Amino acid sequence: MEPKFRTSFIPKKTLTTAIREGGRTRTSMSGVFSLLALIVMLGAVTLSVGLFLYEQILESSINRKTETLQRAEAAFEPELIRELVRLDARLLAAKRILNQHIAPSAIFSVLEETTLQSVEFKSFSLTRVSSDKISIAMKGEADNFNGIALQADMFGRNKVIKEPIFSGLNLNSEGRAVFSVTAFIDPSLVSFVSRVSGDNN
Repeated sequence: MEPKFRTSFIPKKTLTTAIREGGRTRTSMSGVFSLLALIVMLGAVTLSVGLFLYEQILESSINRKTETLQRAEAAFEPELIRELVRLDARLLAAKRILNQHIAPSAIFSVLEETTLQSVEFKSFSLTRVSSDKISIAMKGEADNFNGIALQADMFGRNKVIKEPIFSGLNLNSEGRAVFSVTAFIDPSLVSFVSRVSGDNN
């Protein structure tokens, strides 16, 4: 016996019921989107208000600090500060000049101590080669060449006279030995400031 199927083309739900249920689904979805849009908008408004208030607080703080700084600057008397800055610049310039100044008398004292009685110098010149080097050049006469050799030895043992070079050895018309000498002088040993502070000690 063949099974009997009952087919019915009549919908169990009426058309109005199906439309009503579909409409509810669409309405509930649009409600969720509206709620999300409202939350995002409220967040943006809150953030804008917060940023505006933060900017106002920062401006107020900057204005207060500027006023405090201006009051402090006025208390320090700007004219006096400018005068002190000018004075400081002059003192620094004077200190630089004093530090570079040499006392030639110190060189003459060294030459007096190291020159033999049989030797005499006829000329003397001093040149500042650099900030840490001073050169001297002299021409002299001695009784004989042995005196020049002894004079070279005296200069060589001295701490102030460095790298002495004797040249131009010859005899003059009177039979005396003539020579030229060049050397370097250590500026720290003939510095005006060092001598003054040494004298004070």
